[in-house]
Amino acid sequence: MAYGPLDTTQKQIRLLHLASADRDEDEIKCSFSLASLDEDIDYEALSYAWGDTNDTVPIKEMGQGAYKYTSSSTAPRKLGSGH
Repeated sequence: MAYGPLDTTQKQIRLLHLASADRDEDEIKCSFSLASLDEDIDYEALSYAWGDTNDTVPIKEMGQGAYKYTSSSTAPRKLGSGH
């Protein structure tokens, strides 16, 4: 999926919203939104690239195709469930 450029004058960032998963076997689903660092926003940071790049699991962007997520697939599941 292609995204337009971020507006640096408004300090925009893209936020990844993870849907809750009840089990480790559940498919990981997500959506994106824009936010400004000038606003009071609540978010957690997670590196998207670590570990073995051959150890991947699919992540579905809601309404879009699949992406690959590298390594430690339990991390996005735990963040999506609110810990």
